[in-house]
Amino acid sequence: VNCSSEIWVGQFGDGVGIGNGIYNLSGGTFNISNWVAIGRSGGNGQWTMTGGVINKFGNGSFLVGTGFSTPAGGSSVGQLDHSAGLINVQSGEFLVPENSPSTGTYNISGTASLVVNNWIAVGRGGAAGNLNMSGGSITKTGGGNIVIGGGGGSVGILNQTNGVITNTTSQVWVAENGTGTWNLYGGAAYCGIVHIAQTAGSVGTLNLNGGVFSAFEVTSGDPIGSSTLSLNGGTIQPTGDNATFMHDLIAAQVGAGGAIFDSAGFNISISQVLADNGGGGSRRTTLLG
Repeated sequence: VNCSSEIWVGQFGDGVGIGNGIYNLSGGTFNISNWVAIGRSGGNGQWTMTGGVINKFGNGSFLVGTGFSTPAGGSSVGQLDHSAGLINVQSGEFLVPENSPSTGTYNISGTASLVVNNWIAVGRGGAAGNLNMSGGSITKTGGGNIVIGGGGGSVGILNQTNGVITNTTSQVWVAENGTGTWNLYGGAAYCGIVHIAQTAGSVGTLNLNGGVFSAFEVTSGDPIGSSTLSLNGGTIQPTGDNATFMHDLIAAQVGAGGAIFDSAGFNISISQVLADNGGGGSRRTTLLG
C-alpha cells in the first residue's frame, strides 16, 4: 500500500462522543509519505503490528497519541503494540505522544524492529508516555536524541525487560524539561552520551536492575537538575577510553543487587561518589576488565 495522505487511527473526541480506531497489520508493506497519528484530536487509536513493514518518509512525524485540535473535555489515547515486523521512520520524529491533552503507549516485543532517523520522545509536550520493551530492537540513527520526559509537565517512562536499544549517533536524555525514568531489568542498551536530567528543572532517574548498559559517558546536562542513578544489578560498560566516564550526578546509589563495572578493555575514570542504598556503596561494586 502506498499512501501520500495522512493516516489517522482514532480521530476526534470531546469526552462524550469519542472516535475509536483500530488497525491490525500482519503482513505486506505500507509506504507512507505523510503524518501518522494513532489517537488524534481526542480520539482513541490502537495499532497492532504482528508482521509486515511500515516505511515512513516525506512530510510529518509518527505520533502515538497527539493532542492536536482536541476539543474541550477531550484527551487522545494512542497505543502501538508491535511484536514483529519493521517500522522504518526515515523522516520525521517518533513521539509517544506528541503533546497534551493525550497519552501514548508503545509496547514492543518479540522480533519487532523500530528504526528512527530523527528524534524519539517518550512523554512530550506536557503529556505522559510509556515505552514497554520486552523484546525486539530499537535503533536510533541520524540527528536528534532519545528523550524520556521532554517538555515541562511531561512524564516519560521506559520499562525494558529484554530487547536491545541502540543509539550511538546522538545523546540520550533521561528527562529534558519534565520527569523521565528508565527502568532497565534485562536486555541491553548501547548508547553514546547519556544525560540524566538535561536541564535545571528536570527530574531524571535511571534504575539499573539488570541487563547491560553501555555508554561513552554518564552525567547530567545541568548539575542543578535532579539526577539519580540507581545501581541494583546489571552491568555498566564504557564504549571507549574516557577520563570522565561518570560524573556530576546528584545521586548515584548502590543497592543490594550491587554494581558491576566492566571496562571492556577501555581506560576509564569515575569521579562520581557511589553512595550506600542498602548495598554497601562502593564496597558492593565489582570491577571487571
